[in-house]
Amino acid sequence: MTYQDDLREKLAGDIDVTTWRDLRTHAARDRVFLVAPSVPLLDAAVAIGSDDAEKVGAWVASGALTRPTATQLAAWEKTLDKPFDCVILSPYVVAAERLD
Repeated sequence: MTYQDDLREKLAGDIDVTTWRDLRTHAARDRVFLVAPSVPLLDAAVAIGSDDAEKVGAWVASGALTRPTATQLAAWEKTLDKPFDCVILSPYVVAAERLD
């Protein structure tokens, strides 16, 4: 197995559901990466964790991997129970809005 395979296996087991209430302290410290629905959360986390600059750069350039915007932060403060899929990739949290 490669490092990326090992990392993928570990992170797959670490993906969890949380709410904005729990993510907001991480966002206040600029530690949250937000993944668009077009990118699987696990793929983004593995790319970030393995320093795959090509993939991460492409997602950032396309807007598929961002930091939460001020508009999003303000909206989520009104809905603290908004659910997110997330995985901790210390010191960051990689998250995706749950759309269901």
